[in-house]
Amino acid sequence: MNVLHQIQRVAQTIPVIIIMSIVLWSYYAFVVSLCAVLPSPELKTVYMLVYHVVFIVFCASYLRAIFSDSGAVPPQFYLTASEKEGLDRSPDPRVYLESVGQRLPVHEVTLTNSVRYCEVCLCY
Repeated sequence: MNVLHQIQRVAQTIPVIIIMSIVLWSYYAFVVSLCAVLPSPELKTVYMLVYHVVFIVFCASYLRAIFSDSGAVPPQFYLTASEKEGLDRSPDPRVYLESVGQRLPVHEVTLTNSVRYCEVCLCY
């Protein structure tokens, strides 16, 4: 399982590397290629100032999104043992999940208008 976990960690970094490569390329393209050929120093200054403000805000929010914890499912969203047993015995699991889910503050539905439910985690 340790090797599988390491492979998963490497696979998760691939999108981040791709996005960072695009961001660095855009920085090079704007700052070096575009701003270098602008005739007016005042225009260069304005363009560079605006671009760097937007660039810093983007990088800060992107890094914050990458490194923030995704959190955990609150305990109230898990099925109890008796609710799981009732789900197993129910002839129509969708109707049973809708009735049990009425106690929750959030009601999400799928494209087929049935209650969202994770069969692996046993939670809404």
